[in-house]
Amino acid sequence: MAGNPERTVRRKAPASRLGVKDVVRLFNVTARALRFYDQQGLLKVSRDRRGFRFYDAAACEQLGWIVLLRGAGVSLADIASVFAIEPGAARCARALAVVHKSQAAAWVERQRIDHALVALESMIGQGASGDLIMAAIRRQHQQQEGAPEALHAQR
Repeated sequence: MAGNPERTVRRKAPASRLGVKDVVRLFNVTARALRFYDQQGLLKVSRDRRGFRFYDAAACEQLGWIVLLRGAGVSLADIASVFAIEPGAARCARALAVVHKSQAAAWVERQRIDHALVALESMIGQGASGDLIMAAIRRQHQQQEGAPEALHAQR
């Protein structure tokens, strides 16, 4: 058996190449997300001679950026704008800018939610009627119109 020429030897993939299952576990993403990022051109995936996807160090670094920025609520279009810049200080500066943009959008959304909670709590305390609901909606719209100015005032 030891010298059987018909026996195929399975070689383990080099540590610098990870398969889909390894990347899924390492980055806590789904295989579907990996395919999607590949289709969108955000992730450069290689294939072995059998057609299986594998991720080299460069692809893992790209995925690390994607996971970090998506976790901060950054859109795929903004992530693409980060990748359009060569790695280095300029890329980091762009990443910081898109995270600040995401933070500002999240702040505005948080304000909308907070206003809705206050309005609902007030309506519950007063007994909700159609007139109270319409007044709360009008107040919410008036407050939202001033939200971007309030954000800039905080900085």
